[in-house]
This record gives sequence, C-alpha cells and structure tokens, in this order.
Amino acid sequence: MEPVHALEWRDGLALGCQDHCNDTGSKGIIGHTGSDDSTNKIRSQRYGSLGSKLKSGSAENISYGYKTPESIIM
Repeated sequence: MEPVHALEWRDGLALGCQDHCNDTGSKGIIGHTGSDDSTNKIRSQRYGSLGSKLKSGSAENISYGYKTPESIIM
C-alpha cells in the first residue's frame, strides 16, 4: 500500500469539534449528529476549508466518560 501523509492539525476541525461538544454536552445528547442535524463535515466547513491535502474526507471519533486523551487511547 502507498503510505498516507502524516496527520496534521486543522483549526476548522478543532473548532467544529468544540462546537459539537458545547451543543450536545449541554443537552445530554450523544452521537455524531448535532442538535441542528449537523455532521462533522458541516461543522468543520463552518470554519473554512479542510485543506488541499485532504483527499479522502474526514471523520470523527467520539468518546464518553474518559478524563484524558491517554485513557481514551488505552
């Protein structure tokens, strides 16, 4: 297989994720769909392009109940 390029930080993705946490967390909603029926793609597009290197789309991983990034990975 041909290697893919390294992960990169995207401000639009981070801001879209924060919006989703603020929206769903305050309402007790779980899952990938926002209270306004938004998806991760829609939320990140609110903050501009995902970048020219992005060829295959984007996805999100949601985890509940863990306190640290390390515990989510473990």
